[in-house]
Amino acid sequence: MNLVKPYSKSLSEQYEKSVAAGAKVFMDAPWENKLYYGLWLGEMYHFLCHASRVIALAGANFGIEDDVFHFRCMQHAAEEKAHERLALSDLRKLGFDLNDFPEMPSIAQFYHSIYYLIEREDPICLFGSVLYLEGLSTVIGTPVTDRLVKQYGRDASTFMIVHVEEDTGHAGEGHADKALKTLESLSAVREARVCKAMAIAEHSYNQFMYEIADLALGDSKVANKGRELSL
Repeated sequence: MNLVKPYSKSLSEQYEKSVAAGAKVFMDAPWENKLYYGLWLGEMYHFLCHASRVIALAGANFGIEDDVFHFRCMQHAAEEKAHERLALSDLRKLGFDLNDFPEMPSIAQFYHSIYYLIEREDPICLFGSVLYLEGLSTVIGTPVTDRLVKQYGRDASTFMIVHVEEDTGHAGEGHADKALKTLESLSAVREARVCKAMAIAEHSYNQFMYEIADLALGDSKVANKGRELSL
């Protein structure tokens, strides 16, 4: 699927760079490794518990003059409702328990940085993270989901199936498209903030992906425990 392009040159360049980097990490990830997929689902559960909350926080911090951003956040927060339950269901279908996967510092760092940028810099920074994650989904969602369904079945792939349908617009206009339309008239200052937030999201999320790959494929105690659980 083609990547929807933002309207300004600087935002477009950052968007394409960040999503391309993230897509490579996703496509190279060992999704057929059961422990890796379990780690990803477990840590995504911890993040998703904050997803609607961080979006709502950004929406609440926009002033009346920014109603277009406020209302988009409120709509998006509702659309993210209970996605963590899908990840948890998939995790259990694999035979894992959430207690097997306590929250890792890397995924906590990822969403804590979003909270920080919203409250200390500008709620517009939320859209940097949104564009990265939702844009990434439009590119890698279908091929990764196909791999998961082939390896584990549809019952253990519900989170990705639903997420891809929403983010690619199969169930209407996708999240990335909506975010881009909302950002059409950004000032240069706020556009730079969105670009900065996107770069931070790319870096921190990719580091998280590398870390769980190391745990799943390496020889750490956590990885060994996970291998025993997956037998």
